[in-house]
Amino acid sequence: MKKRFLALCASLVLVPCGLAISSTGAFAQSSLSARTPIRLSPLEREFLQTEMHLNLRALQAVYAALAQQDHARAAESAATRGMATFGDKDPTRPKTLTAKLPQAWRALSGAGRQGFDELASALAARESDAQIFGRLAKLHDNCNACHATFRLEDQP
Repeated sequence: MKKRFLALCASLVLVPCGLAISSTGAFAQSSLSARTPIRLSPLEREFLQTEMHLNLRALQAVYAALAQQDHARAAESAATRGMATFGDKDPTRPKTLTAKLPQAWRALSGAGRQGFDELASALAARESDAQIFGRLAKLHDNCNACHATFRLEDQP
């Protein structure tokens, strides 16, 4: 379990740098140029990058709470990134953004938000550590898939 946890933590740093970690823990080089470009205005790009940073902060807060065996706080942290504020439900989301995002991006993003809701429920229900870490691994896999598939570019 410790080896898998360390691989998950490393993936948060390595995937944006062009490296990915397979489910077996092996590192693989991904081609940055092979990723699908998504062309966005500076405002749209900033919004999406902020969303990704908020996801990372929520994951970090979950890990910190779990380290202190505070499942209630971990559940609260996970719930902040759930479906309640996903997509156009967020009043700060640029109105032009959704139309520019490929269906595959929207599917991964929705799965991530749903994964946060499922994690929050699992934490509140006090699922086993193995189940919780399995859910965290699934969330990280979702993030890795998105980063390996897409890249954000400035709109010409």
